[in-house]
Amino acid sequence: MTLFDQKINQWFPGLVVRKDLVKTVKGNAIVPTFVLEYLLGQYCATSDEATIQTGAVFPVSWFHRLYSSIKSISWE
Repeated sequence: MTLFDQKINQWFPGLVVRKDLVKTVKGNAIVPTFVLEYLLGQYCATSDEATIQTGAVFPVSWFHRLYSSIKSISWE
């Protein structure tokens, strides 16, 4: 982590979202970027790498659950 990143995390704790995580989590999903940024901000807004890695799993699992529940709805 660069000195700039450390300063930003020090001045704005819990508000910094890493854009590289947004690209990694989004993949090929058709999800608005602001939704991913919000979810990553809830679970990954820290400078601790271990917390970031565990927090980045949540949005992916959340979208999988959402997609499977929508897929199971009978539209007839």
